[in-house]
This record gives sequence, structure tokens and C-alpha cells, in this order.
Amino acid sequence: MKKMIVLIIIGVISCNFIFADDTDKLLSYYDTELIKIGFQANSGLSLTHKGQVTGVQWGVGGMFEEALLSYPSSKSLFESYKGKNLASNILTWGGFGLSLTSAIIPLMGMSETSTPSDFLGDYKLAVGMYLSGIISMIIGGVLMPQSFEDITMSANAYNREKMADYQ
Repeated sequence: MKKMIVLIIIGVISCNFIFADDTDKLLSYYDTELIKIGFQANSGLSLTHKGQVTGVQWGVGGMFEEALLSYPSSKSLFESYKGKNLASNILTWGGFGLSLTSAIIPLMGMSETSTPSDFLGDYKLAVGMYLSGIISMIIGGVLMPQSFEDITMSANAYNREKMADYQ
């Protein structure tokens, strides 16, 4: 039994010496050049590249944009992400603002000289604004996962191209 354990340890150590140089080069390349996709509790979907971490909710800029625009396969997906992400944020937050504003509209028209018919007109306007805001938020909520899918596919395309360059 002791001989078997000694042989296993020798085998592991010798394999480590044989493959260590190539493995270290690949791991170093992987850690510095490839984009890792992850999830963080405070920012949701995130990308890590060369030690920098960014969430993708509000857009990606700087070296992430530069890296993802460097290959044609990742560039088209990244541009699709930018468009969908912008539209989803505008629709989601614009709809949220519209819904909140709708609560104030009936109160703005009230005065001592207001009649019930004035209030009814404001009420209809407020309900229309509220429903428009809700629909806008739903559309923005549908677009957001699609933009996240595009940025993930763009990062994967970038990684495939980088690995092809490495080999």
C-alpha cells in the first residue's frame, strides 16, 4: 500500500514538472487576455478582463469595448448589445418615471374652483400614463435579457478568436 501511494505521488509530481511550463503559459494567457463572464450580487452579470471587473447593466466601456470591437465576430454582437441595452434602459426607467408621474397628475389640477369633471379628465390622463409606463417597463424588461445574451455571446466569440490566436 505504501509503495502504491509513493508511486502515485511520484507520478503526480513528474506530470507536474513535465506539463507545468505549458500549463503556466496557458493559465497566464487565460487570466490576462480572455474575458470571464460572471455574476455579482450588487451588479448582476459582470465581465472580468485583465483584472478589471464591470457590470453590464448600464453599458460596457473602456478596455472592454476596445477588446470586444477588435474581432468582427464579437463586434457585431457587441453593437447589438449596445443598442438593445440602451433601448431597454430607456424603456424601463422611462416607464418607471411615467408611472410615478401619473400619481401626481390628478393632484395638480385640484384647486378651489375645480369641478368634478376636471378631476375626471385628469384621472383618465393619469390612468393612461400609468398603463403606458407599465407597458414600457415590460418591453424594457423583455429587451434586457436579450442584451445580456448578446454581450455574453460577444465575450465568447472574443475568447474563441483569442484562443485561435494563441494556438
